[in-house]
Amino acid sequence: MNPRTLEVEQLTLTKSQIEPDKKLSWLCLLLICLFLFGRYYVHDMPQAIEKELLDYLGLSNLQYNLLFSVYSVPNMILPLVGGYIIDKLGIRFSVCLFSLLVFIGQSFFFLGIYQKSYYCMILGRTILGFGGETLPIAKAVAIIKWFPVHGQAFAFGLAMAATKLAGMSNSFLTPRLYGSTKSLNFVAIIGITACILSVIAAAFFSFLDRKAERENPRMKNLEADRLRGQSYAIGLKEIAAFQPAYWYLAASAALSMGSFFAFLNQANAYLQLRNGMTAVEAGGLLTILVYFVSLVLCPVAGIIADKYGHRDRAIIVMNSTIVLSLIFLLVLPDSTHSPLYYIPFVAFGAYYAFGPANNWCSVPLLAKYEESGRAFGVAFSILNITLSSMPIFVGLLQDSAGSPHQGFFRAVVLLAMTGALGVVLAVKMKIADKDALLSKVYNNENNQSKEPEEMTTEDAPQ
Repeated sequence: MNPRTLEVEQLTLTKSQIEPDKKLSWLCLLLICLFLFGRYYVHDMPQAIEKELLDYLGLSNLQYNLLFSVYSVPNMILPLVGGYIIDKLGIRFSVCLFSLLVFIGQSFFFLGIYQKSYYCMILGRTILGFGGETLPIAKAVAIIKWFPVHGQAFAFGLAMAATKLAGMSNSFLTPRLYGSTKSLNFVAIIGITACILSVIAAAFFSFLDRKAERENPRMKNLEADRLRGQSYAIGLKEIAAFQPAYWYLAASAALSMGSFFAFLNQANAYLQLRNGMTAVEAGGLLTILVYFVSLVLCPVAGIIADKYGHRDRAIIVMNSTIVLSLIFLLVLPDSTHSPLYYIPFVAFGAYYAFGPANNWCSVPLLAKYEESGRAFGVAFSILNITLSSMPIFVGLLQDSAGSPHQGFFRAVVLLAMTGALGVVLAVKMKIADKDALLSKVYNNENNQSKEPEEMTTEDAPQ
């Protein structure tokens, strides 16, 4: 048997022997969802009030897009560092630290709006990025610690549903809060409140995680073994040791998700320009067709991945969905409240559920358990290269265009081409996965998952 295949199957056995309390596992997942809520609520806040920010501060398209780029630029490296922080100092310290950074960043963003200081807003978004992109890594490590392999995709799906709920709440509430108060300051304060909730949830999660380790020595020993196995120097040699399929996975996810989020940042203004909607109407459409659809489908995506496997095929299909949806938008004529514009945004919602769910639950299958922090860190670092660069390119194309229509056309063409490259790399990933680790089903009924022979269905967590 291939050593990596055996390692994944032995992980299933090890986790089943630990037998963490089921109710406590679900409570911890709830807290994971809550400490992610603030980060995902405030991340897209500028998108929900784009025109208002442009008018209030007199920003150019490039300056607006920099609010997203400065969030991502530090995270070309920081998630890698964050992965090492998690591996070295543990999940509890990391969750609290990253949640606190998100709160501090949003507070500076509020001060920037209050004082009409663009540079203070930039500082706030930068600090927000320090914690915002490392917090999902902590989430991923927490899930693989608390859930067995055959249940991880479903847990990832539920956690991702919570992030969609946060984004949906921002897209729905923020334009309406501004419409009723005409105050950007109030809108930003609501974001701070969401971040405070996340800090409290992170502290409670850390308390329960420590309590569980004290009451379950086997769980504590598993984490201790993982931490003892670390080499804390960040070296290129150990990073390069990841298998080729992992690198194709990370690169294809970065390109496809980079294209998706770069368009989503502009989606409200795009719908206003091309489909004759108001800011509130566009926000409502995004809430229902992107965020709500993904919210509903995220747990479904996890169940399908756990039950049927074939994560590689799902990634290829979802990456292709992004490209086809962007092309469809290119050929649509300008209109006023045309239902044809609903079609690509429903597809975006499906991608937002199935794409990231299959991407991130594939990482622990292609990397060793003791390297989980750095594996997610490297993947998020690569992702942030596109998340930081794509908004800049989009802003430059829009500012250099002769009209807003021409600017959006150029931007969508660029994003479709980038997404197409992501499809090519996803195909390369499937070819490179010679042991079909991404196609297999890891559950109690799978014969391979039962090896060694002494493992039975009674050994597995219920």
